[in-house]
Amino acid sequence: FITECHQNLLSGISNLSFIEFENGVRKSPKQLYDPENEIFKLILETENFPPKSLHEKSWLSFLKRVGLIEKIDQDIAITLFSLIEKKDDTGIMEKASRLLFTEIKRFVNDDDFLRRLKSIKFILPKKINGCNEKIHISLNQKCKRICYDQSVEPYSEDIVWTTKLILPWYAIEFPGFRYNND
Repeated sequence: FITECHQNLLSGISNLSFIEFENGVRKSPKQLYDPENEIFKLILETENFPPKSLHEKSWLSFLKRVGLIEKIDQDIAITLFSLIEKKDDTGIMEKASRLLFTEIKRFVNDDDFLRRLKSIKFILPKKINGCNEKIHISLNQKCKRICYDQSVEPYSEDIVWTTKLILPWYAIEFPGFRYNND
């Protein structure tokens, strides 16, 4: 009985908008992200985290128990990739993409996830070797970001650098990944 009551209390708190921000807006723990997660810190704006006064270990521990988002599932990964697509800082964008790739390894064989991911332009294009660029400017040179859709693996660089977008190695090199452009 106590466990059930305890669980009901935690569930109720997770939906309660009790976390107040300086602008007077209140949010529930389920609407906020873990400020200790490196990927979240790189990609999300400060209003997506609890206020700094709640960043103490004891507060964060409590907030995690009542719903603070701390793990990356498929929906959150798609949201984060979509946010990376809109970022202007290429250094942060590349670091965030690489970190996020390490988190999504468990989703790479899920066709629905890959279908949702393929058209998001969050990948920095591969730098084409200088000799090829001297012959003809690459398609990659003209793009800030690319997506999986209509891009090719870097193995093909010397053949298609002028006509196709080429993925960087980090975008295809993880266990179990099967690149398929269908």
